[in-house]
Amino acid sequence: MPAEADPALVAIWAQGWALTREVAPPVAVPGGWRIEVGLPDQRRRFVYPHPGDAVAARAGAIDQPFEFIKVASSADKVRPLLGADWAIGPPGYMMTCAPVDTPPFDHAARYQLFLEAVVEQVTVATIRSAQGEIAATGRVGLVGDVAIYDRIRVQDAHQRRGLGRGLMMALGGIANRAGISRWVLVATPEGRALYETLGWTVHMPYTTAFIPPV
Repeated sequence: MPAEADPALVAIWAQGWALTREVAPPVAVPGGWRIEVGLPDQRRRFVYPHPGDAVAARAGAIDQPFEFIKVASSADKVRPLLGADWAIGPPGYMMTCAPVDTPPFDHAARYQLFLEAVVEQVTVATIRSAQGEIAATGRVGLVGDVAIYDRIRVQDAHQRRGLGRGLMMALGGIANRAGISRWVLVATPEGRALYETLGWTVHMPYTTAFIPPV
């Protein structure tokens, strides 16, 4: 793990996140980027590659909930930059992976895989059970020579059946066919455990800060 996050990688991650979420591209702000998310529980987010004065200044300028600060660093380095009214969310991990071989989806007897291009350079993978219910979903966005994985989810009733791996391999196949040279995502602790078995490594911790609603 490097001492600090790669700013270029974080910038591409922010672009890819906005792309897969189908929101406007990030806008540069001092030290980072602003993304207008437009949801009731998340109006916008600010993404920073490093903790420092820019993060402290942004936190000092926000006095309402639903504006999030995301920093590619550990919580112990971000916490001192925040006021007393700020909270730290569950830990996240920015992870990367070199392209790997992606075997075909092998659950056809019980599940079907569907791939759909929703906007340019974004593909959604959906795995459905034989009964037609959604068992797993995920997205991959392509920015330059980087593939950004997002919204990876296996429904509780369908976990521990290899669907997370199958989903990641399906998305990886799309990236490989596009000639992508690097994969990146931000994982939860549970997701990190899966991705590490697939060859992913932690680039940096990823910390979320927010003012809790009253």
